[in-house]
Amino acid sequence: WSSNKPGIIEAGGSQVGVAALVSHVLENEIQENLTQALVPLTDSVLGSLLEKKLPGRKRPIEEAAGVGQQMHRINSLTGLLKRIQHHLQKKALEVEGVVNLSCEESGESVSLRFEGGQFSFDSETGTENIVLNRRELCQLIFGTHSGRQKPKIPGDPGKLLDGIFPFYFPIWEIDHC
Repeated sequence: WSSNKPGIIEAGGSQVGVAALVSHVLENEIQENLTQALVPLTDSVLGSLLEKKLPGRKRPIEEAAGVGQQMHRINSLTGLLKRIQHHLQKKALEVEGVVNLSCEESGESVSLRFEGGQFSFDSETGTENIVLNRRELCQLIFGTHSGRQKPKIPGDPGKLLDGIFPFYFPIWEIDHC
């Protein structure tokens, strides 16, 4: 337990090992409150264990004690895309097309190409750029808070972007945005 991360915040290893550790924590509870477990939206041993033992009891992470709304900021669109290339390459097997994105505040522009099962991007964009501010880019790429709508992008570019995002950022307390 700590003041800024109450509960079970991460686990790794075999499901049997994680189950033993979670059982120990619950049997030797040091708090009078119920224990919460924070798990990423992506598959994890802890998440699978909890779903197996307590099916359907998940709630949005924003409702967890001590967590609340999370914040993301994209400082470099190019830098972010370089770091999630593995995700985008996987999506290239499912989608086809080109979309041009620009960040309103930074003026940075990128062209995303999904052609023939391959992904590439560069700073050479066409004339039809989708210009979004940093908040809208975060909502597009990482998903939105409940109660907020993601940016509406019409036509083929919107369909393409819906096919590749959201990208779930698997850091325990900030993966749900």
